[in-house]
Amino acid sequence: MSVSLIRSIFTGFVRSLRSYATLIVMPLLVVGCAGLQEGVLVTLPAYQTNLTNQKVYSGSPAKIHVAPLKDVRSNILGDLIGERKSFNTSLGDIEMSPIPVNMIGQLLESELRALGNKIVDSDEEFRVEGQLNKFKIVTPNTISYWDINGEIDITLATVSRVGKAHNSHYTVTCTDRTFVWPSEDIIRGVVTDCLGKIAASLQNDTTLASFLAGK
Repeated sequence: MSVSLIRSIFTGFVRSLRSYATLIVMPLLVVGCAGLQEGVLVTLPAYQTNLTNQKVYSGSPAKIHVAPLKDVRSNILGDLIGERKSFNTSLGDIEMSPIPVNMIGQLLESELRALGNKIVDSDEEFRVEGQLNKFKIVTPNTISYWDINGEIDITLATVSRVGKAHNSHYTVTCTDRTFVWPSEDIIRGVVTDCLGKIAASLQNDTTLASFLAGK
């Protein structure tokens, strides 16, 4: 028997073992994870900016009212932001507190205030309103690991007292990987990362800065 034939037989045997192992291990993982099926509530503290009251806009502070955002996410509302899955088997919902629209509202007020503006409930010079298009977490996995992928997408309209408008659109993604389990702490870290990227987008929006400065 030739060496090449022996090598071919051995290679085929190893591939067969891998295939059988996959067929056995994957159902066991799904069954095992199904036993862990339960929802998770990801709790975050009140939003705080990483800026230290840097006055970016020239002139007197702009008086801004931030209206509650509309939640227009598809097939996902309220405190729901996704679900943990293993090989497309649901392991329970992922919920968040504060609810996403309230957290984004906190972020907008905090960041606009830190940029040198004044947040007011009435007699505003500018009104910020908008909608939450996406705020979700997905957990695709392989035999070896889970990816925790987050996405936030918002659109804003900033309208002046005289009716002039400036439209903004911010969208970010973020991810982490775990070889153990997509725990509450890991999911919280991904959500926090996404919120930080949304904040950075707002901080670096020079066209919005010019609009609020009246330029």
